[in-house]
Amino acid sequence: MNVPTPDQANSESDSRPDPGGWNLIDLPHARDSRGSMTFIEHLEPLPFKIKRVYYILDVAPGATRGHHAHRAQEQIIIALSGEFTVHIDNGLGQKASIPLGNPHQGLLFGPMHWHHLSDFSAGAVCLILSSCAFKDEDYIRDHGQFMAEFASRRDASS
Repeated sequence: MNVPTPDQANSESDSRPDPGGWNLIDLPHARDSRGSMTFIEHLEPLPFKIKRVYYILDVAPGATRGHHAHRAQEQIIIALSGEFTVHIDNGLGQKASIPLGNPHQGLLFGPMHWHHLSDFSAGAVCLILSSCAFKDEDYIRDHGQFMAEFASRRDASS
C-alpha cells in the first residue's frame, strides 16, 4: 500500500516524513499452518512506551469517530479486523485519507494532528496504542482551536 507521508501528501517528494508526521509501519508477525500472530515487544517498532490501549468496535454504518487532535499523545492505529479509513491533517495543509485493513500494519503519528476515522466495514475493530494515559485536557475537539494552537506553537518555535 502506498501511503502518502506529510511530505508526499501534496507533492511527489520521496523525502521522509517530518518528526511529528505520520507513517505507515509494518509490525512484526509470524505465520504458520495454524494462522498468524502479530506482536510488539521491547517497544519495537514503536518510538514510545505504551501507556494506554483501547479499541473501537461496533461502529454504526456511516458513523465516524475521532474528530480531534492531541496536544501530547503519540499513537498508532491498527485495523485488527475489517477495514476503515483514517483522515489526518498535520496543520500545515498536508492531509491524507489512509485506508487501514491489514492487522500487520499500523498508522503512527505524533501530537497535534487532527484526525477522524470513517468507512468502517461491518465487524471492524480499531486498536489504538497510546503514549499517554487518558487526560481530557490533552484533547482538542474543535478544529478552529486546533489550527489556532498549531499556529501558536509554530510561531513560538520560530
